[in-house]
Amino acid sequence: MLVNATLPQGFIPPVVMEYPGITVGGGFAGTSGESSSYRHGFFDRTISWIEIVIGNGEILQASPTENSDLFFGAACSFGTLGITTLLELQLIELPTNPVVELAYFPISGIDEAIRKIEELTPNPAYQYLDGIMFTKTKGCICAGSITSMAEKDQVQTFTRPTDPWFYMHAEDMVSSLSNLEKGTASKELIPLTDYLFRYDRGGFWVGKYAFEYFLFPQTKFMRWVLDGISHTRVMYHAVHKSGLFKEYTIQDVAVPSTGAKELIDFLDDSFGRYPLWLCPVRTTTTHVSGLMAQRRNHPDPDHRDMMLSIGVWGPGPKGKKNFVDFNRKLEKVVNMLGGQKWLYARTYYTEEEFWSIYDRDTLDGLRQKYHTSYLPNLYQKVQIQPEEVVKKRSWTSRLGDWVLSCWPISGAYGLMHTFWHKDYFGSDVHLWRRRLTAKPTMCRQADDVTRYNFPVVSLICWLLCLNLFNVINAFIWPNNDMDSWWSGAGLCDVEVKVMIASYVAVPGNLVCIFRALAGMIDTRRAMLVPSKQQRRWNLGIDMLFCVIVPVLAMATHIVYQANRYILVGISGCVNSFDESWVSLILAWIWPLLICLMAGYYCGLVVYRLHRYRNQFGDILQASNSNLNKSRFMRLFILSFIVLLAILPVQTYVVYKNIELSLPWHSYSWNVAHGPHWNKILKIPSGGEAFFDRWFPVAAGFMLFILFGCGRDASRITCTENPATANSIDRSSNDIEKGRVSSPKPQRGKSISWLKHPWSLWHRPLHRSSTSSGERILSQSNLSAPSNTVSANAWAGSSQSRGSSDLTYMPGREAFIRVKRDISQDSELRT
Repeated sequence: MLVNATLPQGFIPPVVMEYPGITVGGGFAGTSGESSSYRHGFFDRTISWIEIVIGNGEILQASPTENSDLFFGAACSFGTLGITTLLELQLIELPTNPVVELAYFPISGIDEAIRKIEELTPNPAYQYLDGIMFTKTKGCICAGSITSMAEKDQVQTFTRPTDPWFYMHAEDMVSSLSNLEKGTASKELIPLTDYLFRYDRGGFWVGKYAFEYFLFPQTKFMRWVLDGISHTRVMYHAVHKSGLFKEYTIQDVAVPSTGAKELIDFLDDSFGRYPLWLCPVRTTTTHVSGLMAQRRNHPDPDHRDMMLSIGVWGPGPKGKKNFVDFNRKLEKVVNMLGGQKWLYARTYYTEEEFWSIYDRDTLDGLRQKYHTSYLPNLYQKVQIQPEEVVKKRSWTSRLGDWVLSCWPISGAYGLMHTFWHKDYFGSDVHLWRRRLTAKPTMCRQADDVTRYNFPVVSLICWLLCLNLFNVINAFIWPNNDMDSWWSGAGLCDVEVKVMIASYVAVPGNLVCIFRALAGMIDTRRAMLVPSKQQRRWNLGIDMLFCVIVPVLAMATHIVYQANRYILVGISGCVNSFDESWVSLILAWIWPLLICLMAGYYCGLVVYRLHRYRNQFGDILQASNSNLNKSRFMRLFILSFIVLLAILPVQTYVVYKNIELSLPWHSYSWNVAHGPHWNKILKIPSGGEAFFDRWFPVAAGFMLFILFGCGRDASRITCTENPATANSIDRSSNDIEKGRVSSPKPQRGKSISWLKHPWSLWHRPLHRSSTSSGERILSQSNLSAPSNTVSANAWAGSSQSRGSSDLTYMPGREAFIRVKRDISQDSELRT
């Protein structure tokens, strides 16, 4: 969002985080050192001033000249000194049609890498500098300079699904050089945004390990197929939810250049995985406020030095003890070499070791002064979960952890978790690519960044799928001329499985929807923020009815499948059932039972709507859901009509199937799957479709009537106005309304709502937190006060900086102010 706001105006932040999902607040409260940090230092050193809410609720401004101890202390403090709500960020001016000319210098080891970095650092032609070690004796240093692109210039992109992952491309660039050319550099032009987010696809190279985990081949085709789940936010979400982060080493450590070779030798012996990232970082001690006691005790205002940050990412040693031992040894080696680690990674220090490195007295003094002593301190924020806490967990929790630790269950669970959250569908890279390369969207629904409502999306998908089958079947088998019919091999094999799943999936979706609606107006169990256990329970229920039960229905279909399938005119592919009690137990009864469960929750909603009819609006607003009365009632009416249609139908189907199959024969697998099993039966329809084929058609029309028309649909119709392209997120979610005005978008060329059909369903039924919630303030809003709160919970070590750090920036001076909004529930969970 930050680049999206500044780039159309011809400016860019001096330091841009490599991942689109890292927010401005996260970059300030944590440690963000990128390829431009060898000139500008960490991201927090480009901030002019901040507005922060301290522990007693007071809102203060802090800068190098006002509350300077708070300003320097809050940077990289993990939010332990307060909540940053507004920041002013310095910018640099760009040339016309900016691109990055990137030079790839081959290197033969860490010694040559350091020499090349020291050679390139004073060169004013370069603005970006980092490197990759592919092996201990092979790597490259990448030096980039911002320039203007001519009309006929060719560029290399890294954001399209067909593009190579950057680290693979960089290795190819240096490998293509002959021995005679080893001292030269390969050069190419890269679009600015593609360069800034070049590591997003593949997550540097963490995606390589994901492919290895799932046994996927590392081919261009597979990277194209799996591009949607190969972006950093999706992969990191999956690895955390799966629990695999306990087996993966995710460390960023920095050492002086004199200790880099020793650290690389240690990693080669103990870790043995490549690539490794090299990022020179400029550090200064102009202001004494660092977390490291050693730097505080030896201040040198005139000293400026470089540290080499090394990214260590990949599977760690096998076995919990070996894994912990390696990480603790890495921390000790880094400390011994006079370096430090960035605290966003997992921290294995004991409390005594931690405070021997970081300055507890200064931090505690600041926390006492600014009334935040009751908040967790820095060590409590970054420490791993103590072993004694793990042992105190219930046996059911430990059993669940053991199940999730098994291959491939853990990875599959983490991956599935991204699908029923917004991460996969709303990947940040797709957002900024649409805005920068296509048409900037000037109005969006206020809750467009919230999680997807999985049961509703699932219901829509099932209706679309069933209607698609209706259309296809009617075209393929339109008459009763059975001799001319296609056998349907392949298509019908898939259709009958999907239809079996739909019999339980549709009522299962209704159960989840009605249950969530009933919970919103349940005054006896009302809570502002659900607990973590309750959120997991709600997620488990949704997963059970929307995913697990349909999958089980498809898996058990083979047990009672009398023959391959039946072909009926117009209706097409139809399931066949063995005439035994097994069909009743495994197939016919479950849709009816699930419909009855949905009926129970539906009745509960009706009862509570009647009981609380006078306070319905207030209760719904207090529930912290993103549904207003209109959306609540439309969703309820749609679900009620669908249930009203399928409940009597399912009852009739169960009765009729039992009647037609009697008398039942004893079940035998060999009899049910005899020589006749592969036979395809063909039955004429008499010119009429099965009655159940009309159900998804009618439900589709009801869906369009209730949600395809009216105010919500018109809000999705967005307008384009370049004059206000830097005014993003017009929602008014401020805790104190009206303090920051939102400019109204001017009318322009409209975009059909059909291009954004899912945005109606981005509102979660269960209460959940929103994502970053940052907004870029337009020029007209720069002086507006801020009373919203936000959570900054990013790791890092503080770095001091002065206003002189940016004196060498090219172009005219500019700045941008970034405001962060969050909902109350996400604040309480931080």
